[in-house]
Amino acid sequence: MKRLCALVVAIMCPVCCSIMLLASCSSGIEPRNMAITNSAIYDYDESGLFHVILEIIDSKGSDSQSNTGIVTQSRTSVITSASDYTLSGAITAIADKLDKTLFGTHNRIRFLTERMASNELAMQEFVDFIIRNDEFDERPLLFIIKDEDIEKLFKADIGLHTLLGEYVYGTSRSNIESSSDGVFITTLKFIIDILEDGQDPVAGFVSVNNKDLNLSGAASDEYELAFEGMAVFNGIKYISYMSKDDAIVYNALAGKFKRARLSIYNDEISTAVEMYEMHSCINVEYANEQILLDVEIKAKLRTGEILKQSDRSISASNLKEQIEILAESKMKSMIQDTLTVSRDEIETDIFGIGNLLRVSAPNKWRMVAQNGKYINAMVINNIIVDFSVTYFGELINPFTGD
Repeated sequence: MKRLCALVVAIMCPVCCSIMLLASCSSGIEPRNMAITNSAIYDYDESGLFHVILEIIDSKGSDSQSNTGIVTQSRTSVITSASDYTLSGAITAIADKLDKTLFGTHNRIRFLTERMASNELAMQEFVDFIIRNDEFDERPLLFIIKDEDIEKLFKADIGLHTLLGEYVYGTSRSNIESSSDGVFITTLKFIIDILEDGQDPVAGFVSVNNKDLNLSGAASDEYELAFEGMAVFNGIKYISYMSKDDAIVYNALAGKFKRARLSIYNDEISTAVEMYEMHSCINVEYANEQILLDVEIKAKLRTGEILKQSDRSISASNLKEQIEILAESKMKSMIQDTLTVSRDEIETDIFGIGNLLRVSAPNKWRMVAQNGKYINAMVINNIIVDFSVTYFGELINPFTGD
């Protein structure tokens, strides 16, 4: 029996390896013949033209050495663009200009300009193109660019990276773990939220800012990218930017929260706390032609600094309680403000309130959905925030009491 098993293994291993080798070459394209996209920008102007800009990996790129002898990383990409009255026509025009086969599987990031994202017809074509095109990868993160001068994007400081797409992707991964003041949504998630009944999508938001003065005091010609806040949609159309506080609330209620900092203060103390291990719950109920919303959030807090403490006689337990109360009050206010703005000002359901009602009470949802903007019927019934301080850090001036 052992000999039979050994014989089967000896026969199957080469066969399996051959199949894997053939499968890997099924595209018939050698890597050196591919024009590999790393990031893409989509724009739509007033004349009805789509503009597509692609950052393509340049395999010949290399490090350069400055006069000081320090090796610096230069950009290893080629920027190419084309325009057409259809999105597929613009992309085809780019492919026709290249001497290699356009390949998008390694694309990291997609950027949309504000003027394209706010044009319903342009967005319908963008979404339709994604859904219908089998080769259009849905994994890249999707961002809205604040600045219409999109060329600034390729003049921005990208740190130790040589590709804009890799820099933005790497920054998003680190920001997700260390901060929740921005959102990072894949193209697939964006499309799912558009198609989901009772859910409006959001996207990441990137602004291109003038870089701070360098060490010599001279103004720099470069720019820097910021990923705070989020782009909010009503259905398929971009309608508004929301702040980093709103993004923290969105991440908390959408179950995407990792950690974030809050600055809190009163007449006695002033400090910054880090929120982590957050859990949230949203409950909806339909009664008296209103959607009643209950929100509950629990999280842990830690702080390593007490910037101001006027009364040194305060005990550690009282200080802990004050910090918890201040943080809970601020977070509750942020949630109230974000929900109110989304209901009254931009009238969009980014938290999927309608979807929750559709799942819990389908018959009531069908009745509510017929009335158009159901989000206006949302009533914030109760917000519960429960924080617990777990760590103070070492204090230079110890507190009295326990």
